[in-house]
Amino acid sequence: MGIANTGTSALSNLLSNGGIGTGLNVQQLVSQQLQADSGPLVLLQNEQTQFSAQTSALNTLSADLLTLQGTVQSLTSLYSQVNVILEQLPALQQQISQQLAGA
Repeated sequence: MGIANTGTSALSNLLSNGGIGTGLNVQQLVSQQLQADSGPLVLLQNEQTQFSAQTSALNTLSADLLTLQGTVQSLTSLYSQVNVILEQLPALQQQISQQLAGA
């Protein structure tokens, strides 16, 4: 038990005192290493944010395209109805002319 405590204490002293007689700031070195090691993580987080934004934009585009598709279908149906009326128009004009001539 005493050896483990002594080893832990020595390590704690080494880290808190910045190294024994080395002049090194161990805390600063560890901090810099942790910051350097987190670089790839930050890049991946940035990519994830960009992918999320792109996914959101694509979902919005998809919804807008579905709305456009519905509008085009409605216009196609309306166009068909107008064509039916236009096809019947000459016959209606003839009936009106005959009724006016007979009156």
